[in-house]
Amino acid sequence: MRSSSTVRFAVAGLALVVLLVVAALPGGTSSGAVTAKRNVVAAAAPSDRLAVVRGGIASPLAPGERLAVSGEVVATIALHAVPETRYARTLRVTLADGSGAASGGSVSVSAHMRFMDHGSFAARAVAEGDGVYVASLPFAMPGEWEIVITFVVGADRGEIVLDIDEYD
Repeated sequence: MRSSSTVRFAVAGLALVVLLVVAALPGGTSSGAVTAKRNVVAAAAPSDRLAVVRGGIASPLAPGERLAVSGEVVATIALHAVPETRYARTLRVTLADGSGAASGGSVSVSAHMRFMDHGSFAARAVAEGDGVYVASLPFAMPGEWEIVITFVVGADRGEIVLDIDEYD
């Protein structure tokens, strides 16, 4: 039978090994500076998957793909990570019609987590000119979200549904 001092020494040694391993992992220390740096890196290169939902079926959304909204109005959608945040994204929508940029419209966004009830949000996109609209998407956590983008351009009204698998 081992003495209690031998057991204590073994437990202390194991705890030290665990601490060293955790500290060696990216973001493994409790230093705020290290955590912030880790968040910036994660936000700068997200591995989010974005899909457009048509008739209940999701298809991967290719960068620069033009999506029919209504009438002659088409939308190009881009999603970007927000620097120095973990989950927030910026949605950039560019609208065009047969005559060029479709300015003077409105774009609103709503989102909810698809399989877990961890909140929802709604946002109104800000018009930046030349048919470009930008909205902030404050996701509460990574996971599978559904985004509904509603468009009004003159008499044309439409909606695009996206699925995003957002990763940390």
